[in-house]
Amino acid sequence: MRLKATGIAALAASIALVLAACSSQTEPARDVATTPTTSPPACVVGEPGPGGGTIFYHDAAGGECFEAAPSGWYGGEDQNLAWGTGGGAAGTCSNQDIPGATGMAIGTGKANTTAITSNTACDTPKKAPAAWAAKNYAGGGLNDWFLPSEDELNQLYAQKTTVGGFTVVDRYWSSSQFVARFARFQVFVNGDQNFDSKFFTYRVRPVRAF
Repeated sequence: MRLKATGIAALAASIALVLAACSSQTEPARDVATTPTTSPPACVVGEPGPGGGTIFYHDAAGGECFEAAPSGWYGGEDQNLAWGTGGGAAGTCSNQDIPGATGMAIGTGKANTTAITSNTACDTPKKAPAAWAAKNYAGGGLNDWFLPSEDELNQLYAQKTTVGGFTVVDRYWSSSQFVARFARFQVFVNGDQNFDSKFFTYRVRPVRAF
């Protein structure tokens, strides 16, 4: 009986040593799955934009960046285009009141352009050359370009030297309608803003927001 007790005690001591050794080992680190994140494009005025243009404004409140198409977007300098054709005749784009195209603030240019090009009096490039030229531009393979609103155009004017390629002695169309026969424009030599008959031809520069 004494030998058996001694053997049992020795076995118990051995087991205790094994358990102590196991508990002292550090558990190997486990792999933790991580979700990759995609950083938004940088928004720095004067830097290239995703569409191949130049960033000209960062709307901190709305969180959007705006880029302008390069000066050669239309195969050369900014083109002179009518806002609406028809010479003021009733029922034509130049004489049409377009609901949804009166936005002037930052962030309304795209909606204005959509309203213009969706209106039956202005729904072809021949009827509304300025808005359609901006809408149909596909710089960078993107299809979200538009004619800037009055305030967006003013920010573009403020950065005209940074963006470059503007015909500064000329007027540029915005997408902001004033009343049925008139739309808003900006003079790029002094920054003056006013409105004029839609059938006049002024310069056009597409922009986009991202």
